[in-house]
Amino acid sequence: MIRLGTTYHIISAPLHYALLNPGFVHPFQPVRQSLEDNCRDLLQGKLDVALISPLDFARHSSDLKLIGDIAVYTTERSRYALLFFRENLPSIHRVAVWRENTLYHLLARIVLNEFYEMGIEWEHLTTLKPVEEILETYEACLLEEEAAVSNYLKMDNYLDVVEEWHDKTGRHFVHQVMAVPRDGQTADFIESLLQAREVGMRHLARIAREHATTGEVSWDAYFDLLNEIFSFYPTEETWEHLREYFEYLFYYGIIDYMPSMTFC
Repeated sequence: MIRLGTTYHIISAPLHYALLNPGFVHPFQPVRQSLEDNCRDLLQGKLDVALISPLDFARHSSDLKLIGDIAVYTTERSRYALLFFRENLPSIHRVAVWRENTLYHLLARIVLNEFYEMGIEWEHLTTLKPVEEILETYEACLLEEEAAVSNYLKMDNYLDVVEEWHDKTGRHFVHQVMAVPRDGQTADFIESLLQAREVGMRHLARIAREHATTGEVSWDAYFDLLNEIFSFYPTEETWEHLREYFEYLFYYGIIDYMPSMTFC
């Protein structure tokens, strides 16, 4: 069996839905865990293929290569990295962040500094409280992933960091990539991954309904996320935009060298 690392994220679900349900014949042994754990296990030889963060790929590109036909990305808004803020603020100086130095935290740092010229003092939250309570202490707070999705309908004042990136640069933003070890063999299973994606794309409503049972977000909000906002069919343009994002990471000293993007 081919050891496949995937995640619990709703935005990953169309890629692995078929692999986790009976009736679809495939060669994979799926493991669901964090993107960071996926990258670690991929590098340690515990996985054969995995969804990982583009940030982790950039830091380990000499040991990894990308499956060029698969990625999770957005072309405009995302609802997946939101900066919530108080009303009537002339400027923002102190921002609370729940998870530091993640893909989205680093993007927020770049967007606020590069395009708004804001010198932000980031303060780590030891406990994730409701947004309203956080904003009683801080001028703004950055939430990502499920926490962002579950709050965007409740709050009027927020900045979609990914959408701002697109508005200012015209570039796609890649949220997840599928990677294999640089010396790994992929010919036997790429077609199975592509077939699994097609099954998942035909069941977006079912995926949304199943995911909605685990939280307070309605299934149609998840469906909109998968059907209207996120994309799963990268093009050459998508990868070129990722290269350009890596240039920002390098310029800001977040990565030590420009990654080599090798595809299979």
